[in-house]
Amino acid sequence: MIHYIKEVYSGRLIIDIPSWSQETKIAVDAVKGIHGSKINDTNIVLSTHIYPGAWNQGTNRWLSTADLDEMASAGLPCIVEEFGQDNSGGGAKVSALVNYASTKGWTVLAWA
Repeated sequence: MIHYIKEVYSGRLIIDIPSWSQETKIAVDAVKGIHGSKINDTNIVLSTHIYPGAWNQGTNRWLSTADLDEMASAGLPCIVEEFGQDNSGGGAKVSALVNYASTKGWTVLAWA
């Protein structure tokens, strides 16, 4: 899919990582080519979404700073493209995760 987009657009492409943008390992593995095809385009930005119910199915836990570190290990720019508080409950620490992403120099965009 990236190849087809890049045929008509040469700018940076933001990719939401899988599963509501919370499966960091799947995204990092794709960038590194761990399970076959590798994302070779370096003009890519990985994006995550942070909400109280943010659950990383691959690690079977609430989204954490370790997941943000894992995203960063891909060697591509990363952003928090969407975040917010809601009443859904959950154990992801939204404020702490957003602050942590900011300390890493990531762009953080709120979603209303």
